[in-house]
Amino acid sequence: MEDPPRLDQRRFQDLVSDAQRFLDGRIPGADPIGEDTATGILEAAALMVDELLVRLDQVPDRVHGALLDLVGVQPHPARAARTELTFWRAAPGEEDTVVPAGTSVGVLSGPVFSTLRPLRLVAVSALNYQIVRAGDEPVHLDEFAHHSPYGGSFNSPPVPGDALMVALSAPAPSCALSLNMTCSVAGLGVDPRHPPLIWEASTRDGWRPCQVEADETGGLCGPGRVTIHLPHNHDRITVGSVESVWVRCCIVEAGPGNPSYAQAPQVEEVSVATVGGTVGAIQGELVAEELLGVSDGRPGQCLRMRAPTAIDPDENVVVEVFEYDSWVPWSIVSTFADSGPTDRVVQVVPGSAEVRFGPSLREPDGMQRSYGATPPDGAPVRIRNHLVGGGRLGNVAERTIRVLHTTVPYIANVENRVRATGGHDAESADEARRRVPLELRGRGRAVTLDDFEYLAREAAPEVGRVRCLPDEAPGSVRVLVVPWVSEAGYGFGFADLVPAHDTLQRITSYLDERRVIGTRVLVEPPRYCGVTVVTKVRAAARANKEKVVDAVRRQLHTYYHPTTGGPDGDGWPFGRPVVMSEAFSVVQRVPGVDLVEDLLLFPSDPITGKRDDSTQRITVGDDSLVFSFDPQVQVVTA
Repeated sequence: MEDPPRLDQRRFQDLVSDAQRFLDGRIPGADPIGEDTATGILEAAALMVDELLVRLDQVPDRVHGALLDLVGVQPHPARAARTELTFWRAAPGEEDTVVPAGTSVGVLSGPVFSTLRPLRLVAVSALNYQIVRAGDEPVHLDEFAHHSPYGGSFNSPPVPGDALMVALSAPAPSCALSLNMTCSVAGLGVDPRHPPLIWEASTRDGWRPCQVEADETGGLCGPGRVTIHLPHNHDRITVGSVESVWVRCCIVEAGPGNPSYAQAPQVEEVSVATVGGTVGAIQGELVAEELLGVSDGRPGQCLRMRAPTAIDPDENVVVEVFEYDSWVPWSIVSTFADSGPTDRVVQVVPGSAEVRFGPSLREPDGMQRSYGATPPDGAPVRIRNHLVGGGRLGNVAERTIRVLHTTVPYIANVENRVRATGGHDAESADEARRRVPLELRGRGRAVTLDDFEYLAREAAPEVGRVRCLPDEAPGSVRVLVVPWVSEAGYGFGFADLVPAHDTLQRITSYLDERRVIGTRVLVEPPRYCGVTVVTKVRAAARANKEKVVDAVRRQLHTYYHPTTGGPDGDGWPFGRPVVMSEAFSVVQRVPGVDLVEDLLLFPSDPITGKRDDSTQRITVGDDSLVFSFDPQVQVVTA
């Protein structure tokens, strides 16, 4: 049985040594331990303190929680994963379509997500278009004064800076725009999969790139449709002498290994339509409004929600009290320490179902002071826009959120074009207890390697693992960050193992504020080594061969997993080698496998997919992790 976590890591001899050092500082020249009768007194006191610490670690969870609260340690609440959802129209329309805030979508038999704000799909049309050559004057007013399109032509051959300018009828922020284009098959010489083009949209801050969803024209080389995603700040600007809302397609330098245009493409007609839009979403059910109860008129009262909230209270959560025939919002604060008796303040703690009002306390001078106003007796209290949900379950892969739980007129389907990140489970009581020694020792400062790991997790609790190693340069450390990768399925890619850029930046900034002066901190992902197992197994009698193949692949994926694999199930250990004998045992214990006939082990490059020669042992460095990469399974029958 695992020992309970300790609030204080010191034991008997540590307490004796600490007491002796204390006496040496207070009584210079005192006899050393073993030569003075005070030694027995010190040891007796240390023994009693040691027993007290052991008993303290064994108190019930409820009492332990109160002790943690006294030292300022609260279990971290669950966090909800976030992503962006793209809603696609069933067909282009001439009227705007609104996707309401709180629209519910989800993964099939999986977590549910809610949109954070309304999304308006603005119906737009193309007013006109013009091709502007590099070095020529920009768009002229007289050329856009008529409804008939003015085309023009690119340089022959096109050069970087040539652009197709399209004027739109209205801004369409965060919308997906479809450009139906009639192009002659004249733009020859380019790779249609990677044409030297970039699509941009006008904003108040200048031109911003647009993500291309699909390009059926092959780089303006033929008729078809181009679908692009407009930025959230798409707006009207003046180009040349024409003020309008713009999108443009610019010729750019061809990338390495990609050819440039040999002949200029010919654009004959352009029409546009809004086919979708993108909005932020969070995992969980967004509760638009919930009545908490009625105030009893006493300071420090606490009202409860039906379920704990998982959204940060400073985002969109609103607490309101019905006063003087109207709902009055109260400010949400993290502490009542700076509040006075007339301040309308309230606490909403993430991960808790409680809404707390300010207390009234007796000061040392005997005066009673209220830290926040008290709602009138009998006044109803409600909370709006809080979220019920959260957890690692919400960290799903891209294009897996496809189920519409809320019906929205004219919307056919939905998908997430980026993976959902940021979700993590609530911290358990044992995990909070293990955090206490670091809290008490470090006090928010990064000194030891353990301090760096703890503070990195505090900055980004959604990550899967953190490992800190000393760097080769003196005074430098490397903080290795592994994103959380679900154990479900075995189809995650190498990109899922690379932490998001904003996560690395957040950890770097957090550690930089807390590091010792002169310490250099490098935050990065670990090195990864793919492990390819090629095996031939004999299936047990009456076993289904396809199910055996799937079970073996899944078992290899589960065991050689960076966040949930390894012998202990908490992630493959950093620097642990992969040996053939262990791989044999992993495959042999799969249900349906009677005998492992043969097995080969290959180290693989996860980026190129290239495999090295087979080996009996794959050795990796202390900064490296392994994961199962494209295992090959052959099943034979007896």
